[in-house]
Amino acid sequence: MSDTRISADARSLVDTPRRPPGEVAAVSDPLLLIVGFPGPGARLLSEQLDRRADLAISPAIDWILEYYETWTGLNRHGVIAPELVNKWVDQGRFDSFEVGRESVKGLFDVERRIPFKTFLGRLFGLYGSMKGKRFVGSRCRASLRDLAALHALWPDAKFVHVIEDGRNLRQPLIDDPDELRALRAIDSWGEAPVATLAHFWARGVARGREAGQALGPGFYHEIRYEAILERPDQENARLSAFLGLPPETHEPGASGAAPSGDWRIQMAADDVEHFEAMGGEVLDELGYPRAVPHRRPEVIRLAHVVREAFERAEPARRREMFQIGRKDHTSPPNPFVFLVGCPRSGTTMLQRILDAHPQVAICPETFWIPYYYKNRLGVAPDGMINEDLSRVMFEYYKFYRMRIGPDALESVMTREGPTAYSAFVSRVFDLYGQGRGKPLVGDKTPDYVRNIATLHALWPEARFVHLIRDGRDVCLSATHWKRKAERFRGLYTTWGEDPVSTAALWWEWHVRPGREAGRALGPGLYHEIRYESLVERPDEESARLCRFLGLSHDPTMLCFHEKRVVSGTSLDAKGAWLPITPGLRNWRSQMPAGEVERFEAAAGGLLDELGYPRAVPRPRPEAERRAVMIREAFERDARSLGDWLP
Repeated sequence: MSDTRISADARSLVDTPRRPPGEVAAVSDPLLLIVGFPGPGARLLSEQLDRRADLAISPAIDWILEYYETWTGLNRHGVIAPELVNKWVDQGRFDSFEVGRESVKGLFDVERRIPFKTFLGRLFGLYGSMKGKRFVGSRCRASLRDLAALHALWPDAKFVHVIEDGRNLRQPLIDDPDELRALRAIDSWGEAPVATLAHFWARGVARGREAGQALGPGFYHEIRYEAILERPDQENARLSAFLGLPPETHEPGASGAAPSGDWRIQMAADDVEHFEAMGGEVLDELGYPRAVPHRRPEVIRLAHVVREAFERAEPARRREMFQIGRKDHTSPPNPFVFLVGCPRSGTTMLQRILDAHPQVAICPETFWIPYYYKNRLGVAPDGMINEDLSRVMFEYYKFYRMRIGPDALESVMTREGPTAYSAFVSRVFDLYGQGRGKPLVGDKTPDYVRNIATLHALWPEARFVHLIRDGRDVCLSATHWKRKAERFRGLYTTWGEDPVSTAALWWEWHVRPGREAGRALGPGLYHEIRYESLVERPDEESARLCRFLGLSHDPTMLCFHEKRVVSGTSLDAKGAWLPITPGLRNWRSQMPAGEVERFEAAAGGLLDELGYPRAVPRPRPEAERRAVMIREAFERDARSLGDWLP
């Protein structure tokens, strides 16, 4: 499947016959991207353009681009791997494209990793082929601030910015879960929701216009929703000329769209005044008449409160934040702390609690830190880095989670003199902390529980927090982990026939080595937390954690879920951002008696060591014999795995 770009002149050849369904697309880049806030305007324009004989408008691609954002913009050099796409496919992320899950997985041909712009181009091409249309466009509403980055990604793509009177967009913005989550994250939302929404809208529109106008009229086109409704043929002709396509006339209102509302009727006078106090300048620039030209002093004061809230919440995207050496050298070196434990033990919840501390940022799971060091990937035998390290880091498809682009990474590799691997990784963590505006940075990779000794050798001052959970509850979670079921069957030969006994040994394989290595470090560097205590007494346990880390306890740590909870979905506790919730798994009521016996026959000794009472103190002889067989097979599998990079 080609991902060759064609010239702008070639795109203007509109007499090319339509491709029949199933034919591979000749154009892999999008012809256009529709940008703007969610609302009826973008939907109406998408529907009108999608009815054209030569153009298909694909579902929105916002969520894909979010994975390649850095603190300084979009990393257009990012790569994407089959493992990540397979995960997204299984989660149904591409179902709206209606092209079939296996077809999406097949976009990789024989390559393991490809630039994500290539993957998206192929995805667009697949969608166009399925629709039997020559050109493909998409909606990308979240890109208003990133038009320049997207233009660099797809130099031939054109941007159509749909603009609507912000006073009519109040309800569509509130009804959109993503936009509402962003609004609720602003401190002023509770006190001044209308003013907050107004500034959110005005700032987004202004940034989009500024970025688009910098691209020039050949690549950027503004269209008003009101004009689409009032003068559809005229606006269609203007838009077609901009895209280099022949105009197509549609019956007005054929899409069934209607105005999103009339703020003059539906908006209270006070709300109008508050909206115009924050968004009035942009309304003026766009030619939307104000209803309240003179604002009351108290409204002006509230507007200042909203502006200050936005400044506090502004993501740290400025390049100057990545000047190395700005870290407070009185702080401990980063990585400051590693959160470890058997997967499915609640480490994500612990990460979110500590990450909510105003001084601490806990980065997403890295996986690569001990692997690169032990396997000398980009690392010389003497522990010094070489020029290959940057390449292998960006080739690893999970590195994008650090939100560090090539330029920023290069800045920490080009320091004078040889650089030790530990010093280089510390600078990478400093970058992550600077992007979050926090001096202390830690890592939550549960599997590092088996690499404590290596990590301690690299960073002798780093602290380790080991979260331990009753293995029977871990087993319940692991054996119901649908996304990892195939992976477990591939890694452990006994998982298919006896997942419970295998999960018991898998839990022990993580917990026991972690305790042994951690206790060798002493209580100043190693701290154990029981999951059960954390969910039952979160105040007490979070205070103990802060004392161990030398931090002041902050009550906001337990409010990590606020403004993030996603309700009314089938997501698990992790995906739904639930607050601390006891009883999500309870082996006593959810685990059949036979499974409890098999688990305790395999890992009962560790349950005893940890003080978790057994339900079956004396497993039957056949259960004991089976546990011995499963253990022998598991130990062979574990030895064959060695150090691996998921």
